[in-house]
Amino acid sequence: MLEVAVRGKIIQDLKMHKLAFEEAKIPWVLIDGLVLGYVRGNGIIPWDTDVDLAVCKELTSEERDNLLYVIMPKYEFRIKKQEGDFIYGIGKSTINLWFYHMEGDYYVSYPRSAPLVKFVEKAEPYDNIQQVEFEGGIYPMPGCLENYLIDRYGKNWKTETWSHDDWYKEKRGIGSNASAKIQQDIWVKGRCGKNGDLWPRIVYIEDAI
Repeated sequence: MLEVAVRGKIIQDLKMHKLAFEEAKIPWVLIDGLVLGYVRGNGIIPWDTDVDLAVCKELTSEERDNLLYVIMPKYEFRIKKQEGDFIYGIGKSTINLWFYHMEGDYYVSYPRSAPLVKFVEKAEPYDNIQQVEFEGGIYPMPGCLENYLIDRYGKNWKTETWSHDDWYKEKRGIGSNASAKIQQDIWVKGRCGKNGDLWPRIVYIEDAI
């Protein structure tokens, strides 16, 4: 079960994220486990240990760097200089921040840590972001929530439970302690590949969406 201290750290980070993005005037959205927790019980799920979020607006390099290295540190987030569309950082808990780019009917991310692949997201949930009451605040979450969760976690999303590492293996096909470069081929061939049934899809850079 999620320790009270961990839950408190995530809640504190949520408050700080809201302040940081409001100062930066950049739209953002919570994704993944926090969305699952909101719909299943309007709270953080027991195995969640971090804050997953995304930015769907195309930013200039100046806007991106100002957010990451000027504004977010003011709210006690520690983020090392990083390139690419996936940013890892530390607040009270850990932070996984994705930058999405619109390409046709999809949003696409290119993580620097996995240079052979791209992550492909359906656009509809992020084009219909909604503000919801969650853990004592008002936060942005994707639209079409039930479809979003089916795409993310499968048809049993209402009842399935995982540890963090169990979930990583279920979705990615390999344990979370393996490096991203080792995982790339497994990601593409696994359940999130072009022929898989979960999103985001993970495909090679040169492949069509």
